[in-house]
Amino acid sequence: MTSLRHSHITQRFASQCSTFANLFVGLLLFVMSAVTNNLQAQTYTDMHDFDCQVDGCGISYAGIVAQGRDGNLYGTAAVGGSGAGTAYTITPSGAFNLIYNFNGQTEGNGPKTGLTLGTDGNFYGALYSGGLNPYGSLFKITPAGVLTILHNFTAAEQGGSFGPPVLGKNGIFYGVTTFLKAYSMTSSGTFKLLPNPTPGASRAPLTLANDGNLYGTTIDGGTGNGTVFRMSSAGAIKIIYNFDNTHGAKPFGPVVQGSDGNLYGTASTGGSIPNAFGVVFKLSTTSAITVLHEFDSTSTTDGYEPLGGLVEATDGNFYGTAYTGPGAHGHGVLFKITKTGTYTVLQVLDTTHGASPATTQMQNTNGIIYGETVSVVECGNLALRIADRLSIRGSGQDCSNSWPGPVGYEQRQIRIWVR
Repeated sequence: MTSLRHSHITQRFASQCSTFANLFVGLLLFVMSAVTNNLQAQTYTDMHDFDCQVDGCGISYAGIVAQGRDGNLYGTAAVGGSGAGTAYTITPSGAFNLIYNFNGQTEGNGPKTGLTLGTDGNFYGALYSGGLNPYGSLFKITPAGVLTILHNFTAAEQGGSFGPPVLGKNGIFYGVTTFLKAYSMTSSGTFKLLPNPTPGASRAPLTLANDGNLYGTTIDGGTGNGTVFRMSSAGAIKIIYNFDNTHGAKPFGPVVQGSDGNLYGTASTGGSIPNAFGVVFKLSTTSAITVLHEFDSTSTTDGYEPLGGLVEATDGNFYGTAYTGPGAHGHGVLFKITKTGTYTVLQVLDTTHGASPATTQMQNTNGIIYGETVSVVECGNLALRIADRLSIRGSGQDCSNSWPGPVGYEQRQIRIWVR
């Protein structure tokens, strides 16, 4: 089944509006664990509360945070700011700086993807729609916030990217769109639409594996419940696993290649136990799957509906998030899971410290895992996530005619570390 919470958020966003092979250069999103080789204790810290009308807000499923060469974190917010979304940087200690407000008409809007660090020290990302054509664009942005639009998607290419382009082994960027397209692009903007469609709609960035291929996920396609697929640098695509609901369904997050060579990830729904609502899985590149953990929607401790992917930290364990739970009205959890499936909840979210984590975390070179959450407030009787410190104007009024107006989206950046 599909969560009413995130399907409603998707509809609202739609109406309004690096590869994990090297975990130390890019990406995590939510903050989950600075780790040493001997885990002892985690501490969770709320680093920054976003003001939607100034900082931007609205974290999408695949959004990822990149570490720059300066050690700071760089990311995007899909909406807010001047209206079309923003790019920001935040230091490991929490000093926040807005570096860009996107112009929806000339550049594009809805930077849902987050950013990928390039070999030139700049960051690369995608705008979901708008720009010179109404199909979005691909861009480069410097750490100081100088933006260059590298490519405007055409009607044939369609655009609609939820994940940023990621670097292949050959130094070329690769990406996929929600409209079953795959592409490559150089850092100077030479764009190529690759010959084969993806098996279904993708909400996540690709992952570069040790074999030189790129691996991705789709929320549908294949036999109907989503897939994990492999793509060569030439664009040859092969499904390596069709989800069957028993082993999970609808993976929104990316896969990550573990130190053992297997792919690890989450599926947002499905499972074999009663009340199953998502799984953590291990998948070999030859299609052998193992379910490591099944989320129980009735559990009072577990959390469920994992939308983000996993990060393997330096302690050899994986860290991830569940969007919902524990219980029917929970706000999500941060968890740790071993390669053999031992699952531990590290933090239950409570809106005071953020809620509804939907993105993938990253481990900084300082050992800390960083990430983002999103809290949502709707007007009238549609309240989903009531966030503290969020100014709601005209609560209870009609929300349909203005943005941000009485509708507020708040995202929070947080961190957990091990002493």
